[in-house]
Amino acid sequence: MGNPAPSFLGYAYGFTLLFVLGSHGHPNLGILVLFLCICLHLVLWVITWWCINTVRRIVILLIRIVLAVLFIPKYVRYQYIRFWHQCTIRPRRFGWQTLRNFPDARTPLLLEAECSSHACDTTSKLCPECFDIIERSGLISGSTTLFARRLEWYKWTIPCRRAEPSATRKSCQLCSILWNSLDEQSRSTLTAFSSTSPDTLWLWLAIWQDQPSRWFDNGGYYIQLFDRGEQPENRTKLCRPIHVREELLEDSPPSVHIPTYTGSAACLKLVESWITDCQATHITHCSGDINQDTQTFIPTRLLFVGDRISSLLRLEDASIPSSHGADVKYIALNYCHNENVPTTHQKLTLDKKDEWKHHMNEKGLPLAFQHAIHLTRQLELNYLWIDSLCIIQDSLEDRDHESRNLGNIYSNAYYTISADSAADANGSCFVERPSCLLDFPCRLRFSNKKALTIRSERHTYTSKSFSAKVDRSMLSRSACSLPGRFLSRRTVHFGSRYIFFECNTHIASEVITKGRPFRKQRGFIEKLRHFILRPRDKKYQLNSAAFPSTFNPITGYCASLNELMQGQTTILSVEEELRLHRLWFQLVSKFTRSQTSERSDRILAIQSLAQVVQSSGDSNEFMKGLWRRHLLFDLLWYIESGQTKKPAERHAPSWSWQAVDGEVSQRLISHEKITEGKKRSLLKVAEVIASNESEITAGVLSLKCPLFVVTNVACTAQHLFILEIQTSEGRVEARLAPDILDFSPSEELFCAEIIREVVFEDVKKRDIFAVWSNGIVLRRKYTESLEGVKVTYERVGRFWMEWPLVKDELDPRSRSMAKFLLQRREGHVIRI
Repeated sequence: MGNPAPSFLGYAYGFTLLFVLGSHGHPNLGILVLFLCICLHLVLWVITWWCINTVRRIVILLIRIVLAVLFIPKYVRYQYIRFWHQCTIRPRRFGWQTLRNFPDARTPLLLEAECSSHACDTTSKLCPECFDIIERSGLISGSTTLFARRLEWYKWTIPCRRAEPSATRKSCQLCSILWNSLDEQSRSTLTAFSSTSPDTLWLWLAIWQDQPSRWFDNGGYYIQLFDRGEQPENRTKLCRPIHVREELLEDSPPSVHIPTYTGSAACLKLVESWITDCQATHITHCSGDINQDTQTFIPTRLLFVGDRISSLLRLEDASIPSSHGADVKYIALNYCHNENVPTTHQKLTLDKKDEWKHHMNEKGLPLAFQHAIHLTRQLELNYLWIDSLCIIQDSLEDRDHESRNLGNIYSNAYYTISADSAADANGSCFVERPSCLLDFPCRLRFSNKKALTIRSERHTYTSKSFSAKVDRSMLSRSACSLPGRFLSRRTVHFGSRYIFFECNTHIASEVITKGRPFRKQRGFIEKLRHFILRPRDKKYQLNSAAFPSTFNPITGYCASLNELMQGQTTILSVEEELRLHRLWFQLVSKFTRSQTSERSDRILAIQSLAQVVQSSGDSNEFMKGLWRRHLLFDLLWYIESGQTKKPAERHAPSWSWQAVDGEVSQRLISHEKITEGKKRSLLKVAEVIASNESEITAGVLSLKCPLFVVTNVACTAQHLFILEIQTSEGRVEARLAPDILDFSPSEELFCAEIIREVVFEDVKKRDIFAVWSNGIVLRRKYTESLEGVKVTYERVGRFWMEWPLVKDELDPRSRSMAKFLLQRREGHVIRI
């Protein structure tokens, strides 16, 4: 058909020409029409070509886009991944610095002069070569060009001579960490090579950043040593990568001076500052006496270590008021009593008592005792208490009397020395630590709030070091040493690697000398809510920045002891009795898990705690390891693990946990069942009947409680048994945890129910969800006397039982069963 615009214009031109030729009267009008047709032709022609070119360009662009989608992204993706594999965004760390052979002037450090008598190392202080490496590293110090390579190589000169980093050039903490990251074989090889080769020995040091698992992560930084291969791909790893962590400094300085001997003048001055500060500022929790009634308590005997006139060591009878003032400050030593090692050191005996009042041979004492005497003199105190030197060891009467006063002895001591590093008295309180730089973190770069930190592969100092080195030490696992840990208001822990100070307010260390408090003060709104809504809640909260410790006075064992001392209300609700029962058995469980070779030592140790609790009020009566104010709950103890055979000679009645061995614990059924959103009620279905003085002395306990006959016993795994009990509502199954291993299921057994738990579906107590019974398992005993045959019972275990419920309202058994379970039944009177 041809182009439409030229055809149309051709027709227009033809008609226009005919019009012009035929317009004899108006020739100008014909010319004008012709001109307009020509203009229209040009406009249409331009528009047509513009449309054609536009379509052509769009088609070409679409073709390019298709080609880019199909082929170009692979190349772009390759280049992108290659770039980020090699580089990372690391801007310059402005305001960060590195120590170079000088301590940080902003931090409270020990004076260099105080370390003159013993070697003293400074953490985080780098030698010139390590300082230059850290400064040039784009990953550690940051890059001025915004981007930094993920892998950096530097030559690191080994400062070693004869297997130790030293004098070829002065080493620093980073050098020590790098050198000790090598294995023994590599160090020996490098040392032998350095002794024969005149050239300087060096290795490749790689600083690298790993690829982040997520796009918004930065990835971790690492330092690692490689051999002297020419090409990076040919270099062999010589050690594990050392992680560079970004940590918050909080209240810890970036650098500290660490003496290599914990008995140095610098360490003792630090200990003195801790004690002085605690005495002056911790008035509420540390400066006052634990028991107000024992303000003038003084141990029977004390060691006089000397004064400004004489340093003669002797034993003094401190119970004579005329020889001492009203306020006698003495130090107590808490050390590990290792019964497996025969003791050869001097002890106080009846034949030495008079001699020691005039003079004692100090050099003949164990090393831990000598160090305690030295520390007492350095702190300008005159008196020291050590159990084996102040208690007559061959007098049962004196040992029993003084053991009962252990609670008052430790709680009234000015402070306690804890020899955590010593396995026994022959061990040492003060130790040498030549590699102390490996025990503390190295801050490569630091600002006011953060630091880039590396640590040696072995366990170095962290906020958890106190828990690892003190709470889990052999001393804290010894039953004989636990009273000193529980009751001392101030304790200086001398460990194998660190020194810690612990009081009722905070814990301090050589790194955090000012300490971190246990308590977090409530804000105004929290105080108001506490006063109005929760008046029985704890006044203080545990500070999240505090050193983790299972003995802390807010949520730990010491908190349980403090609450027991404060719970002196004569009339207690059932829930309050249960709470005190749990608190007490937290302490009992700790003592029964501790190490000791004699059961009597464990009993005497926990009696010292009971003495402190009992002396804090008149409403307490301690009965063979249990408390009368919550006796029914205390009878529900059981042996969780470590059962033994029945002792040949019992030192306590069978209803007491002191009669058997093993780890003692407590648990009601509701502790292990899901009862969230439900209401629980506790019913005491038993009652204690007052006994006469002779029965109390003999350890006989009289109870009035429901008593059920056991008809069948079946053994299960893990030394547990299933009992079949005959009740008025039929036979019910129960679980039994025996107290001893040689338990005989063939004997005639009875179940004495003590506590019944009723759980309702909701808080309105309309529908019963479950009913559980807790009690003890007994066996009957017959004893002949002048009055005839007496029937008594002996405890053999603990039982838990769930009552079967019929929840159909139309079934009459449901109503009768509920009525039976909710009402208190008349029980039998039994003597245990």
